[in-house]
Amino acid sequence: MITYPDSYASSTPPGQWVTDVLGSDFFARTLPLARDEEGEVVATLVKHAPEDKTLTKIPVLFVHGWSDYFFNRGFAEFWTDRGHPFYALDLRKYGRSLRSWQSPGLVNDLVQYDEEIWQAYRLIRSEHGSHQVPFQLILSGHSTGGLTLALWAHRNPRRVRAMVLNSPWLEFQGSALMRQFTAAMIDPWSVLTPRRELHLPKPEHYYRSMADTDSGEWSLHPTWRPRGGFPVYPAWVKAILSGHATVAQGLQIPAPIWVSLAAKSQFWSAWRSRMQQVDIVLDVEQVAARVFRLGPEVSLYRQRAAMHDVFASRAEVRAEAYAALERWRVGYLAEPT
Repeated sequence: MITYPDSYASSTPPGQWVTDVLGSDFFARTLPLARDEEGEVVATLVKHAPEDKTLTKIPVLFVHGWSDYFFNRGFAEFWTDRGHPFYALDLRKYGRSLRSWQSPGLVNDLVQYDEEIWQAYRLIRSEHGSHQVPFQLILSGHSTGGLTLALWAHRNPRRVRAMVLNSPWLEFQGSALMRQFTAAMIDPWSVLTPRRELHLPKPEHYYRSMADTDSGEWSLHPTWRPRGGFPVYPAWVKAILSGHATVAQGLQIPAPIWVSLAAKSQFWSAWRSRMQQVDIVLDVEQVAARVFRLGPEVSLYRQRAAMHDVFASRAEVRAEAYAALERWRVGYLAEPT
């Protein structure tokens, strides 16, 4: 059980590593960013630094999805157990970085995240840099985090050693035609009322499948991961659709990429326990059709009985996913002797 502070902002002074809410071997550091129309903006870098581990391999940087933040200690331990330094970003206006005056999750363009990704890159390089030029990371992202990092890797290919994507949101639900139709509808709103909340249904099924206060097993912060998700704004929708369109045109990421998806998607209107064995957020067939637009060397893994967050699925399911990731890691990231 994680004990969350009432005010995370006051406990994380910029420029200092402080003990994180995930435990004594996790640390967090606030990254000041350029102010925007809502005021002060920060991101938060979390690292796993167990004292009994020697971390000399390629560092990992993880980015969460929408209405989300980094909470999965097991995912960090998978990497540090194998000698990889592990870091995770809570992006601006998410999780540890969300401030009371901000519109949760709102950006006008996914390129805005370059500022915190570059800050994280430089800070990790300062802690684990070597003679390697340029310094490279293993990038790992879930859902919208996977989309954001894929676009960053496309723009900065020499900085990326490999990518591990967990159900990346690479295409709009339905089809490319539906994406184009939605983009045409949302474009005027994104100009006239970019920060006016869209009145859309807020199903709580995914939260219920995850939270240990309901049917899941994860201790979730009620503000950082609200039951019905964050508000949806026209400007944010336009940013996501633009990212999808870029992926559809084809990216050029030369690094090896491992993508994990649930075996099936299913969308029900009423709660049922079966929701913990399928992706109820994304159309996995649409995503699977897009993963090979990322680059020339992509491995696709479909996990039976997995949820949208494959590594937050039931224990026996994520154990299978971790075993598959380890097979890929050994094959692609083993250092030469």
